[in-house]
Amino acid sequence: MSLWLYSTEKNFIDQKNIEYLLWEKYRIPIVRAPLSQLSKNAVLCPETKDLLLCDKLITVVYYRAGYTPKDYPSQNEWDALLMLERSRAIKCPSIGYHLAGTKKIQQVLSTPGTLERFLPEEDAQKLRVTFASMWGLETETKEVKDAITSAIKTPSKYVLKPQREGGGNNVWDQDIVKILASGDKKERAKYILMERIQAISHRTCTMKNGHHRIDECVTEYGVFYYYIGDGKREYLNTVGGHLLRTKGKTTHEGGVSSGYAFLDTPLYVE
Repeated sequence: MSLWLYSTEKNFIDQKNIEYLLWEKYRIPIVRAPLSQLSKNAVLCPETKDLLLCDKLITVVYYRAGYTPKDYPSQNEWDALLMLERSRAIKCPSIGYHLAGTKKIQQVLSTPGTLERFLPEEDAQKLRVTFASMWGLETETKEVKDAITSAIKTPSKYVLKPQREGGGNNVWDQDIVKILASGDKKERAKYILMERIQAISHRTCTMKNGHHRIDECVTEYGVFYYYIGDGKREYLNTVGGHLLRTKGKTTHEGGVSSGYAFLDTPLYVE
């Protein structure tokens, strides 16, 4: 049985095809439950690390919740999360992938010498040239001070990102100046300062509520990837498709379901 964690969300329609496929092709049932219920109804077997929910074996845990502070109103939710992570059920995402989506981990990965722990030096150097510059604001080094000074002077070249997974919640333009110039080091340390990616814009047609318009837009190409491993052995590691999102040039955020961007299709030209 597959367990899908949920909270209040609007982005559930895209889950239905997965749910139907799992049942019709593999006869795998799905149960949805919030973290708050697991401390009452789920059990972790100490010897086998099997995860049981109402006496049913859970083999996959799909996180549709657990990404925001509001998902943890009490210790019960944290205890439930620890139980899930200690179980031998497959987690999607894994704790490592979940952490990789946070801004602090991304900032640390961009520091010199960190990638070399995981990749040959030549590969690490090739990869690092694709990174935008990032600074942790909890320190007082000259490099950080210079970045703060530059961001206050030209905030349009930067973005402040909180320690959250995924997109949203970012700080832009003059709001950056308010935080960095306030002198509140504790508040400042909640964010990562990042060099803003200046994407090349193009004129394109978008459609919303049956009406089209021509506008200057930017496009983001994302790749879906499948990976299954247990820390010792790699079972699956392959590309699984793509997602192309297009949004207005002046739009800061890029979510499709949140209404900021449009699903797009690439056109390959020989």
